[in-house]
Amino acid sequence: MDITLIREPGGNITGAIFFPYTPSLPAAYVFMGSFAFLTVAHIIYMFPLRSWYFLSFILGGICETFGYYGRTKAHQNISKVGSWMLQNVLILGGPTFLAATVYMTLGRYIIALDAHDHAMIAPRWITRIYVLIDVVCFISQFMGAGIQASGDPKIIDIGNKVILGGLIFQPIAFAFFVLVAIRVHSRLNGQHEVYTSNPSRWPMSRKYFWGLYVVSVLFIVRNLVRAIEYAQQASSGGISYATRNTDGTLTMPTKEGSGSIGSNEIFLYIFDAVPMALVALIFLLLHPGRMLKAPDIHLESDHGTPSTITQCTTFQGGGNPGGCTSSKPETSDINVHSVRGTIKDSKVNSFRCSAVKPNHDIKITNENLVLKSNGAKTSSFLCSSVFNTRGHKCTGPACEGASGPGGC
Repeated sequence: MDITLIREPGGNITGAIFFPYTPSLPAAYVFMGSFAFLTVAHIIYMFPLRSWYFLSFILGGICETFGYYGRTKAHQNISKVGSWMLQNVLILGGPTFLAATVYMTLGRYIIALDAHDHAMIAPRWITRIYVLIDVVCFISQFMGAGIQASGDPKIIDIGNKVILGGLIFQPIAFAFFVLVAIRVHSRLNGQHEVYTSNPSRWPMSRKYFWGLYVVSVLFIVRNLVRAIEYAQQASSGGISYATRNTDGTLTMPTKEGSGSIGSNEIFLYIFDAVPMALVALIFLLLHPGRMLKAPDIHLESDHGTPSTITQCTTFQGGGNPGGCTSSKPETSDINVHSVRGTIKDSKVNSFRCSAVKPNHDIKITNENLVLKSNGAKTSSFLCSSVFNTRGHKCTGPACEGASGPGGC
């Protein structure tokens, strides 16, 4: 939105009007409350799903919440630089934190679905490249929004152009990101058997990819509209002048750009507030952590050869019991019922690997269950030699190693 500088009769600039309208108080409160609720919900979800990569998403939600809080304050005084800066920087920059988590999610999907061969870029590089892009875009938008408060017409114009550059670059990056996701999605659809760990998991994972597409489109639309807004400001210089008369009144400039995006508050809510709130809602309903977490494992009426339960996703370490350093088993909600083996042990209460946190919601009923533990406590899963597996098959590069305990 254009900034109107107040010029005294002598030509000195003594103030500014930061809004061409009075910000709506009800709308600001609605979205402040919405983002606060969604952010708290994501904080609650983060712990049971262990989705620590959502910290940036939560930070983005906090930015949005306080950004619209800034608009409630701006409603009271449209000439106060503090409230204008608060809402401008946080609403403009907050979505970059949301986008960072979206970028990190695709790499995790590819790893979870064992779809490395279908990705144009290795999962670890997807995260690194796109988070770097996100950091650059955030810095450009943060700096551009910050220097606009200087009151210097030339610096304000520079700020507009810096912000515009970041807003143009983001949709391009997102478009390529979507292409990478579509390639993985389509190839998994064509030959989903490449997911060796659990072929049945891919069908339930499709909805998470569609959620990723919808979220990406919302980001692209938001950034394109904001880019048009700042392009309009850059073409007009981003500033106008009001003259203070001798009697203290102001002569406002003619509103030639009253049809621009920045001059109409409704566009901010339709193309920024609503899309970003939908992003937070979609990632709450289709939380990536649910897909990345292993589904339930059930063993019923299994007799004879003892079974070892394992997901064996990223086990690493030597051949000694408990030597699975840097391992990340994600199995949970294990239900074992009426299983018969050779050694009775009804005290199995967790499956873990060295320092990895134990799983939870494990039910052991009416069983003679054997875990190959090499004399160690059966309350710890020691990455034993995997045989007669149930649930997740231990195959692929992640599970290479010796055949003895700890050799995954």
